[in-house]
Amino acid sequence: MATNETPGSQLPDAAEFTLASARAHLRLYTRTRLPTERVASLEADPLFQAQSAEGRSLLTDVARRRELGLYISGLPGVGKSTLLLHLILDDIRAGRACCVLDPHGDLIRAILDRLPDDEATLCRVMLFDPADTDWPIGLNLLDARTERARDLAVQFMLELYEELFLPDHQGPMLHQSLRNGLRLLMELGGVLPELPMLFSNHKFLAFRLMLSKDPWVRNYFDKVWQQAGPGRGDYLAYFTSKLSCFVDDHLLRNIVGQAQGLDLSAALENGGVVLANLARGAIGDLNSRLLGMILLHKLERLAMERVAVTPEERRPVHVYVDEFHEFATAGLGRFLAATRKFNVGLVLAHQRLETLSAPLREAILGAVGHVILFRQVADQWFGSLPRLVWPRFGERDLLSLPSYHAVARVNGMDGTPRLGRLTVPRPIGSRTQAADRVRLLAQVQVARARSDVEREILERLGWTVPAEKGDTA
Repeated sequence: MATNETPGSQLPDAAEFTLASARAHLRLYTRTRLPTERVASLEADPLFQAQSAEGRSLLTDVARRRELGLYISGLPGVGKSTLLLHLILDDIRAGRACCVLDPHGDLIRAILDRLPDDEATLCRVMLFDPADTDWPIGLNLLDARTERARDLAVQFMLELYEELFLPDHQGPMLHQSLRNGLRLLMELGGVLPELPMLFSNHKFLAFRLMLSKDPWVRNYFDKVWQQAGPGRGDYLAYFTSKLSCFVDDHLLRNIVGQAQGLDLSAALENGGVVLANLARGAIGDLNSRLLGMILLHKLERLAMERVAVTPEERRPVHVYVDEFHEFATAGLGRFLAATRKFNVGLVLAHQRLETLSAPLREAILGAVGHVILFRQVADQWFGSLPRLVWPRFGERDLLSLPSYHAVARVNGMDGTPRLGRLTVPRPIGSRTQAADRVRLLAQVQVARARSDVEREILERLGWTVPAEKGDTA
């Protein structure tokens, strides 16, 4: 791997790996150059070694055409997460850029336990762990740089609200307000916790309208919002309640309320590894779901921004989403359709088709190039799966597969679908000291102290900032 490594500089031992030593180390070791992918030998991978000749041929085709997308399905405990673990570790060892979204936390923990404990690898890994509330990492939805990216951000928010609230709890007025409020904040470099203030604080809104140069946004707030009439008070309470999830919860507020933070494009375009631990048990179901949705949207934005890069310069980026139905919006089908054009390999894993809406289910099954199916259960939508691996495999095969065995349909280099069987070996490798070092590196590079974040958010809102202890001013 090509790096800017200073000769003789090594990561400190785990016991000595403090924030101070990490900062000193990062001054010597930077990631300003694009890392060169290692030419990893597929034959040396444990997953490859566990296969028959047929399975090895299938894995080779998957590795060569990852941009076609991979769909993985199966009951709990049959080997889905283990397969993901093998694929992710192979990417990390090979120097490829990848991002992992995990709503349980076990997959991220297994990856950290098996990370190569070397300098070049650890400086590529970024851990996003919202459960670390003392050192929140920012995730700004409104940091869109281009007009197209701003359109996608607005569209994502509307899709998010359609997922969160029933249709009769929203409508054109809510969507119009969201659209214009978001555009105003994106123009001025704002953050999500400011959005409710636009509609509840006249002075706050007036000051920002003075700075805006968007005539359409100014017209909405001057001619539509300000002239809402006597029912405006009821609508205001209704509208702001829909935004409370980004303000009331301190964990989420301290993440989406930062203007700077995790830059997925910078990390992944430079060959980095982003591990998002969205464990529901640690941060709550709603927070896990919202952050996962935001991350998926920002990954879609990353793919779309690659239109400005020549095809030859689009380095592979692999995105792994375990239990992806937790984070899916209507935009996921759009994202999947764009990945193959921009060399982004999307890997979607979950248990059962019934967790997806009918349009999203059709979009995913119709767009992915590779399918790996572990043992299934005969639920309402099971009938859609045997057709994917017919004529070689049928319903009986899918219902009786042993654990850690799967059937696959893979598109070869010539575009011809091929069917076969795969075996997934149990993960190997002893626990390393990498996890603690990766966490500290994240604190140094992108995290901020909670007190600093909370102070900045209050200042943005124009609220009184509590005095520090011992402050007599």
